[in-house]
Amino acid sequence: MPHLLHPSWTSLKRAAWEAGLPQLPLTLLNSVIAVSALASSLFPEKDPKSWGPSIVATCVGSLNLIGCWIGAMPCCHGSGGLAAQYKFGSRSGVAPIILGVGKITLGLLFGSSLFGLLKAFPQTILGSMLVIAGTELASSIRFQRGSRDWIVLMLTAVSVVSLEDTGAGFCLGLVAATVAACKTGAVRLLSIKKLNKIQKGVVGRGGDDKEDGEKQGLLLPVSMVIGSEDERRGELQ
Repeated sequence: MPHLLHPSWTSLKRAAWEAGLPQLPLTLLNSVIAVSALASSLFPEKDPKSWGPSIVATCVGSLNLIGCWIGAMPCCHGSGGLAAQYKFGSRSGVAPIILGVGKITLGLLFGSSLFGLLKAFPQTILGSMLVIAGTELASSIRFQRGSRDWIVLMLTAVSVVSLEDTGAGFCLGLVAATVAACKTGAVRLLSIKKLNKIQKGVVGRGGDDKEDGEKQGLLLPVSMVIGSEDERRGELQ
């Protein structure tokens, strides 16, 4: 039966440095950001505030802060689990409740002998389930809009795989997304300023100059000011 643990200060520091800190990037990405983004894409008709990153992070943190005192394993809301449950037909919170009740029941009935039963679980079935879950999770790239989003996505994925470090890949992807957003914002700002300057000159000199400016190509295309069609769609998403 579970009992209250009393870890020493040395054990807490060691666990935080050797386990908590390395796990932080993976937990932040897979258990918070990815879960929120995937839930919004799978259930666009529902209110996204119900699974916002702050709510998910608070839930994950509360689970681990409470469970660690009775020896519970670290818990999280994995995006892979969400993708798998959705792929196999789950559309509400009833599925994880049934799963949790089943695990508690098995644990109370079999205790430590459950390890032997789990080892006997067919690996081929487990592998097939993982392939299906991974395919569903990877298919979320279909929601990307515009070349900029695709470039950032591919750069992040390649960085994570090649460096074998989720945290480093995330940081590189974040830097790339920030640079791309700053570049787009700067181009739009300069375009708007130039357009306003031209329009002020047209107003001051009269309508004939406006027609001359249009003929000479001085007025900027609308797409340069408000962005391309793909970028606008991506922002709406």
